[in-house]
Amino acid sequence: MGRPLIHRSPMPGLGLSMGITLTMISIVVLLPIGALLLKGATFGVEGVWDTVNRQRVWKALFLSFRLSLFAAVFNLVFGVLLAWVLVRYRFPGRRLLDAAVDLPFALYAPNGIFGALGKEIGWKIAYTQWGIFLALVFVGLPFVTRTVQPVVEEIEREVEEASATLGASRAYTLRRVIWP
Repeated sequence: MGRPLIHRSPMPGLGLSMGITLTMISIVVLLPIGALLLKGATFGVEGVWDTVNRQRVWKALFLSFRLSLFAAVFNLVFGVLLAWVLVRYRFPGRRLLDAAVDLPFALYAPNGIFGALGKEIGWKIAYTQWGIFLALVFVGLPFVTRTVQPVVEEIEREVEEASATLGASRAYTLRRVIWP
């Protein structure tokens, strides 16, 4: 007699889907990284240092790190504030603002909605320092906002109200009650 047609796995097909997933990850991620490492190994330490130790490379790195730091601070402040407002307050247009958090940066490209408008009035947004900063902000802000929203939802309003009832200012409540 043959084996019964009973699947022992709670998720039939997991082996096949896992194999396809690992193959795709290997092709898309691991293969290019391996090629870069192999190319870097053929350069040697001196070749890599000669490539990196150029004024143009250092300026690009400084620009990237500087704008990333500014964008991270901006996203921290405004992402937490935006999450707080979206969770705690009900106002007209709240759902629209909530949806706008997830808009892609493509809107600011030269052929995007805002990029085309900016181009008409003489503003260049894409491929400038402001464009890079906007890209970093629009990529990072949804992550901060969406990460903080569930945390803010779990904070009991009664705790805030008790703090206010006892005479604490909003800043004191934020610093001593909400943050901890």
